[in-house]
Amino acid sequence: APDPVMPSLSHAFVLSASFHRAPSLRSALASSSRPARVPPPRRAAPTRCCTAPARDGGAKASAASLYRVRQGVQEDAKEFAFICVDSFLNPEDFPFFREAFLKFAAFEIFMGLYLRFKDAAKNNINHSVIVSETTASGAIIGVAELTEVKKPNLFKPLSRFTASATTLVRGGDAAYLQNLAVLSAARRVGIGAEIVRACEDEARRWEHDEMWLHIQVGNDGAARFYDRLGYEVVQKDPKWVKFLGLEQLELRSKRLSGTAEEAAAQ
Repeated sequence: APDPVMPSLSHAFVLSASFHRAPSLRSALASSSRPARVPPPRRAAPTRCCTAPARDGGAKASAASLYRVRQGVQEDAKEFAFICVDSFLNPEDFPFFREAFLKFAAFEIFMGLYLRFKDAAKNNINHSVIVSETTASGAIIGVAELTEVKKPNLFKPLSRFTASATTLVRGGDAAYLQNLAVLSAARRVGIGAEIVRACEDEARRWEHDEMWLHIQVGNDGAARFYDRLGYEVVQKDPKWVKFLGLEQLELRSKRLSGTAEEAAAQ
């Protein structure tokens, strides 16, 4: 049977590039064939449509009813790629052939996730994508990916040359968070933290008592974000990895106490 995702790649590239030209997420999504709207934060609602209860005040609490967190599916791979491009790439870094580079980046991210979905299903490997979407339209505005990997590889910077540090493995001994991204138009209302907590719950269901991740050394915003969520620095790459063309990364982990149900009830 034809794959339901692959035929719409050309449309995916057009929408991916539009994220960087449009002044807001609303106008970017309006250019697609599936119009969607990300509503701005408004007055606090009496209920929260997320997998975890509200834990922050102010604007984050007032936006709580506008978003929900759910398990991602293979058909979400296109939006996953758009959001990662929007979050991880700065269009100004590509003065020449900008649109072509962004399209290629979206394609590379899309295919990587698409193949991981296939590999996990075929080989019965624990692999999960968590997405946050608007309750009004179902537009995806935040994503993350959780996999099981071999813990020793997380401590070896050179393993990233072969991607063995984050390769899917059956029965891996470490729950590893990667590709946490929230669209720029929907940040600072607690979406990223809710996605991380949902990933922590998933890791508990996989019977892990720790979750691991990398951030780039010098990314102060990410460092503060994970500090607030309780992730401690375990190791920093040596500076010489930059001379090999690798990013200097910082490995962090967090102990996960209790079960997913107990965490949700807190």
